[in-house]
Amino acid sequence: MKKIWLALAGMVLAFSASAAQISDGKQYITLDKPVAGEPQVLEFFSFYCPHCYQFEEVLHVSDNVKKKLPEGTKMTKYHVEFLGPLGKDLTPGMGGGDGAGRRR
Repeated sequence: MKKIWLALAGMVLAFSASAAQISDGKQYITLDKPVAGEPQVLEFFSFYCPHCYQFEEVLHVSDNVKKKLPEGTKMTKYHVEFLGPLGKDLTPGMGGGDGAGRRR
């Protein structure tokens, strides 16, 4: 009987809770002008991340996203490094030269 009363009390309290109102300037800001330029999609991945591998090679998410993008949308992939100081030297080589010279 005690559990039933606790469950009922929990339901009443759950329905009495409400979300706070959001307002411009506190939780978000309105931009004066829209962002200009071509639309683009940035993809960040790591060669050492098994989830990134599944995302690309098994699920083919990048290909599916490219198919659904509007015409003229640029998609750029960036390798992220979590290898410490050595990562800055290894990243350009792992990316096929795509990142060569960007940090120098």
